[in-house]
Amino acid sequence: MALACGFAVGCTRDNDFVFAGLGPPPREPERYLATAVDQEIRYTLLLFAGLFAAGGFAVLRECLRQAGERIYSALGFAAIIISTALFVLYITNDTIVIEALRQRVGSGKMPEWWPPLRNHFTIVGVVEVALTYLAIAAFAAALRSVGWLGRIASWVLEGLSLIAVPLVALLPLYPSKLALPGFVLGIPAVPLVMPYLIGVNLLRRVGDPVT
Repeated sequence: MALACGFAVGCTRDNDFVFAGLGPPPREPERYLATAVDQEIRYTLLLFAGLFAAGGFAVLRECLRQAGERIYSALGFAAIIISTALFVLYITNDTIVIEALRQRVGSGKMPEWWPPLRNHFTIVGVVEVALTYLAIAAFAAALRSVGWLGRIASWVLEGLSLIAVPLVALLPLYPSKLALPGFVLGIPAVPLVMPYLIGVNLLRRVGDPVT
């Protein structure tokens, strides 16, 4: 799910475009426009990945409800729903980027509407990823409460997620030399590594006798 992240956070300069998720697209406007179809495919795949992740959280929440856990799973699900909505808004901005680059190629400079829009997507991306980490922490706590995740593993996931929240949320305020940890944690694929590990752990429990 996305954030501080590629486009919004990576566009620290008008001529510096670094999109996260599937590797950096071309930095040169001409090359980016020449591969516009490839970039649209890139973000379409990333969009579906985020939607599938949200679906997985929805199924997990229902399983936790049936197991008797309602508070943490409800908080986590609320966070992931808002995060997914912001992710869809954030990841579908590629058409705006393409239009801005076309105007830059034609006039030699970015359009006047680009800086405020870039800042807007920076905020959207930061909030989206921060909420994703909060959701992961909440679901880890829910899994621990029903005994589906060990205490140590749960505390590690919760701790890492809660540490990541301020690092990502405050990313736009960091001096450039101190922004690397928040930038890495804000790459859309990074927060989804932890749910992946949770899923692997749960799959390993399939078939275990209920104690």
